[in-house]
This record gives sequence, C-alpha cells and structure tokens, in this order.
Amino acid sequence: MKNSKRKANRLIETSFNLMELFTEIVKNSIVFWFYFIRGLGFLTILPAIESLIFVSQDILNNERIKTIKNFKNKYRNTNRKRFLSILTFFGLFYALIFFLTLVPKQYSGAFIYISKYITFIISMFVFLLVLTRPLLKTQFSKLNWSLLVHIFLLVREFWWTLMMIISLMIIVYLSFKNFVFLLFVFPGSSGLIVSFFTSKIIHHINYKYIEN
Repeated sequence: MKNSKRKANRLIETSFNLMELFTEIVKNSIVFWFYFIRGLGFLTILPAIESLIFVSQDILNNERIKTIKNFKNKYRNTNRKRFLSILTFFGLFYALIFFLTLVPKQYSGAFIYISKYITFIISMFVFLLVLTRPLLKTQFSKLNWSLLVHIFLLVREFWWTLMMIISLMIIVYLSFKNFVFLLFVFPGSSGLIVSFFTSKIIHHINYKYIEN
C-alpha cells in the first residue's frame, strides 16, 4: 500500500515537474521572439540566442528566475554583435532559401543538389557554433578563444555534439511541420537541448584536461 502511494506521489510530482518545464519552454520561446523581433531579427539574433542559452542554463540548474527579468539581465547587445548578427542572419536566410528553392528541370543536376546539401550542412554547422558559443566561451574564458578552439571542443566530444545535432534536427523538422510548435516550443526547447549537451561537453573537457 505504501509503495503504491509512493509511486503515485512520484508520478504526480513528475507530472507537475514536466508541466512546469513545458511552461518554462513556452515562456522562454515567447520572450526570445520578442527580443529577436524588436531588432527585426538581423540586428538581434546573436544577443537574443545568447540570452536564451543562459536562461535555459538557469532552468537546468534549477535557478528559477522570472523569465522576463532573467532575459533582461542577460541580454547584451553591442555594435560588434549587431554587425555579426547581420552577417549571420542573412547568411543563414539565403542558405535556407537556396536549399528550399525548387530547381527548374533544365537546370537540375547532381552538382546543384550536392551544392544544396553542402550549403545546408555548412549552415547547420554555423548555427551550431552560434548556439554553443555562449556557454563554451564563458566556461573556458581563460583560453585564447578562436574559431579553431571552438571547433576543437565540439569535435573532441564528438558523440555529445552528434546527439545535440540529432536532437536539434528533430526540433527543426517539427517546426517546419507545425507553425504553433515553431512559435511556442522551438526556441525554448532548442535552448534547453543546447544547454544540456554543451554542459556535458564542458563537464567531460574539464574532467579530462583540467581537473586531472
């Protein structure tokens, strides 16, 4: 009887925790879009993503702070970030357009389709770099940070990076299928996925190279 009661209590607790987590995902998504849209996207994509990742990390660490206040405290935009945001936004935007555009039959061929998939892979990799940069750079601030260092950290923990990519691709696929999912779930869930797997990468790098 006691075991059944404990199981029921655990089930109820788990259900409430999942509901609370989903609520945080929706709130993070809405506030992210607010910060993203207020700069028309191309001026704010990098600081908006950076804020989302840091806020998602707080959720994973059970540091529940009011979402709007948390975003406001972590949002930092500079002229350099605006410039890089423009490059990132339009680079990814035109790569997506190129990938999705149907090719007329007279121009179709192996070269075009190979180019499309290479562009898609490069875009996904750039997007991954943008997503993982905030936590990795903050954690390894003593390193002489560069693109090569960033790539090394991701490649060194290849399996965690691969699982992150697969999880993100599933989220991206669901977003293409459902606009409501894109609006209310995609940013928040992506932030949690990136924060979770990046934390795993940080932990393993620290254990292998720094703590020992």
